[in-house]
Amino acid sequence: MRFEDIRIVEIDAEASRPVGTGERHLVVLRLSGTPTPQWKEMFANAWRVHSYRRKRDVHFLLATMEMVSSIDDVVAHHLPELRKVIAATNDAYRRYLEEDRMLHGRSTEVSGSADLPPPTRPKPARD
Repeated sequence: MRFEDIRIVEIDAEASRPVGTGERHLVVLRLSGTPTPQWKEMFANAWRVHSYRRKRDVHFLLATMEMVSSIDDVVAHHLPELRKVIAATNDAYRRYLEEDRMLHGRSTEVSGSADLPPPTRPKPARD
């Protein structure tokens, strides 16, 4: 299975909705695909240490990402920062997959039992 980069495709205006009063919304960002649990964990770790002035928490639901903010702040501030962290996460995830493939390949070569003699069966006891 080939990994396709996760990207933000659009702000899902139909799924986004106001939260309380004022300009705050639950903003739903549609993604290009559904991230794997490993990818989401890598993103969460990268997002946790990424810093910028108006940063908000982000939550995933299938192929969407959600945050509470004004639409204007999402467009002006959050999207550029999210795209940076998503790009870094895609790179890290690709490295993770490559390392996993290499480790899996090595373990298969090392643990291959074709070179081992077949197990010996004990001879039946004679009375």
